[in-house]
Amino acid sequence: MRIVKLGVWVLVLYLLQTVFGRLISIYGAVPSLIAAFSVMFSFLAPDDKEAAYITVIAAVLAGSCAGHSFPFEVLLIGAGSVAARGLAGYFKHIPRLLRLMVIVMVFTALLITGGYYIANRSINVNTLLYVLLPQLIYTMACALVMYPFMMRTLFKKTEKRLLVI
Repeated sequence: MRIVKLGVWVLVLYLLQTVFGRLISIYGAVPSLIAAFSVMFSFLAPDDKEAAYITVIAAVLAGSCAGHSFPFEVLLIGAGSVAARGLAGYFKHIPRLLRLMVIVMVFTALLITGGYYIANRSINVNTLLYVLLPQLIYTMACALVMYPFMMRTLFKKTEKRLLVI
């Protein structure tokens, strides 16, 4: 059942980012939903193997959206997910949601900036302020919205009850 839920999550996010990208864009900024999901899932997943599979699938799907910067997208989403997985056990004194959002923000910023540079071969202050920053803020807002739904659907704790006869 968990595999089906993961498949539905990835499919819905892929469709939102590709097919309905123009509908959910705000002033041309489209969130990087698949990258945010991959990093968040790697941070929260209890199993390394499952996190690795989802990272590979999400990275290839996000790379297919990117077009000419496919290797960069796949590499950076993979690196972001591996770093999120490695940092999951550190900084326990900081709340988990805050740690997760900082990791998503850093790797999304790198992904957006690198993808824009590969496409246009230049970055200036206007680009950072009017193109990249709105997309980063929009992706972070979407990640904050996705977090409770991910926790409820993918990481629900099951209580062990004693059978009393």
